Amino acid sequence: MLTKATLRACCAFAVISTAIAQSPVLYEVQVIDASSTQMPVSVGRGLNDGGASAGRSFSNPAVDDIAWTQKHGQIVILPPLAGYTSAAPSSINNRGDTVGASFAGGNAGEATLWPHNGPAQSLGLLPGQNFSFARAINNAGEAVGYSGVNIFDGRFHIPTKWVSQAPVQIVHPGYTNGAAFDVAPNGTIVGGMWNLQLNPVSNELQRVDIRGFFTDKHGQVTILDPLPGGSFTEVGGIARNGVMMGHADSGAAFAQNVYEHAIIRQKNGNILTILPPVGYQVSFLITVNESGAGIGGFVDVTVPSPAATFGVMHNLEFFDLDSLLVQPPNSHYIIVDSWDINASGAISAAAVDVLSPAPAPVAVVLHPTPNT
Repeated sequence: MLTKATLRACCAFAVISTAIAQSPVLYEVQVIDASSTQMPVSVGRGLNDGGASAGRSFSNPAVDDIAWTQKHGQIVILPPLAGYTSAAPSSINNRGDTVGASFAGGNAGEATLWPHNGPAQSLGLLPGQNFSFARAINNAGEAVGYSGVNIFDGRFHIPTKWVSQAPVQIVHPGYTNGAAFDVAPNGTIVGGMWNLQLNPVSNELQRVDIRGFFTDKHGQVTILDPLPGGSFTEVGGIARNGVMMGHADSGAAFAQNVYEHAIIRQKNGNILTILPPVGYQVSFLITVNESGAGIGGFVDVTVPSPAATFGVMHNLEFFDLDSLLVQPPNSHYIIVDSWDINASGAISAAAVDVLSPAPAPVAVVLHPTPNT
């Protein structure tokens, strides 16, 4: 039977501020040389515990992407499915199995599995959909993600899992759309669900009733209510020890001028809220490892064209990743995207060398080193 968890009533709740402190680690920058793809931009994606990472290189996203994996700096190209022209990976497990999607330009794409010991395999589409994308794969080979009618418009996504390489919709009564973002080793799936409602002013469909969800290993779905005074919540990742993370809006119970914040849902149901640093109004978590280190970021929405500052969380405090980088000689990198963190705390990301005569994002792996 499908259940609904009402966190307001049953769960302890704590707000964690981000006081000024020193990060326990710094990060050495390993630049992944993806020049063999002959593409101007590369970004890091999945990262497994053995140090192998997946990434994509492109000049026009979803049109000419080249998918690859690397270990010890050696690039291996992941070809798209037959009939498709480009590919993008998202996640790699400890066996080296990689998932993502193959694209044919425009609005066509198909979730793809690149096994560690074989050619690309199709994971298929839900009936009536134009594309699918596998967002994560666990060490048991279980993949999750989403399907939809429009690659570039997340409003219409449908949460999807693949069972024996066949797509299956993840459903809960009362919700029409959503996405699955991560899957734990025991098969627990996390993500977000929502409905669509016509905005009478813009005359466009907008997401409403946005809720995080998780499934148990039998596929039963639990919907997570917003936090007190809030209106939405989503779950973006789950660590191997069952701790979930994501973000929620603040509501009346939180500090003034903090609109959204990262949340951690512990296995016992307690909710920890990670507020952004002073001067920022939004914080979010992408994923955490079982040691409690996480990646995410924070945003100052009061400036023109707000952009995320990517950060790392240690001891429930956010730190600006840029301030923790041990820069290679004659370079100065800034982080422009982060995606994954493995058990040892290494981070898969993308960075720009602002001292380069032609700055462009490159894939990097950030290796932790003690900050003594």
